[in-house]
Amino acid sequence: MIAQLIGVIATAFLLLSFQAKTKKKLYLLQATFSAIFIVHFALLHQPVGAAMQVVGLLRCLFLFFDTPFTNSKTALVILSVITVGLAAFTFDGFISLFPPAVLFISTFIMWFCDIKAIKKCQFFMFSPLWIIYDITAGSYSGIINELLAMSSVVIYWVRSRNSETSQVKIKEEELATESN
Repeated sequence: MIAQLIGVIATAFLLLSFQAKTKKKLYLLQATFSAIFIVHFALLHQPVGAAMQVVGLLRCLFLFFDTPFTNSKTALVILSVITVGLAAFTFDGFISLFPPAVLFISTFIMWFCDIKAIKKCQFFMFSPLWIIYDITAGSYSGIINELLAMSSVVIYWVRSRNSETSQVKIKEEELATESN
């Protein structure tokens, strides 16, 4: 029960990060989320989940400090090697590969892709794989966390679509006004 409560507290920090107005605040809140989720998975005796949250914490700290090194391909390689090493060290069957796969791929996606690609991967790959792992790990707060993340992506898509539709209407009105 304590582990689940700690997971809920971590999820609150992740939800706060969705509202962050600066990258620094986003990465700081997500680092806090990862630090708390390390404890959550440790209390559940789930070394894979805890290890991957360590990678998530390191990634957020690299991005938070925003130095030439932390933004370099060298830092990306270091995070990738740590992910693969921890995955090998904590391997416990096929499903235990899901969190490392998510961390490995998401790190590259975050380094090289735009926000739309990140959101699409979150919805169709990252969250579903974490949910499967969370079910087997008994991480109910992890399941809730991923469902909230997926809901956030849907809200982003709806808001983006509405914004694009509004922009098209404004352009049409401007063109109609110009032709008169």
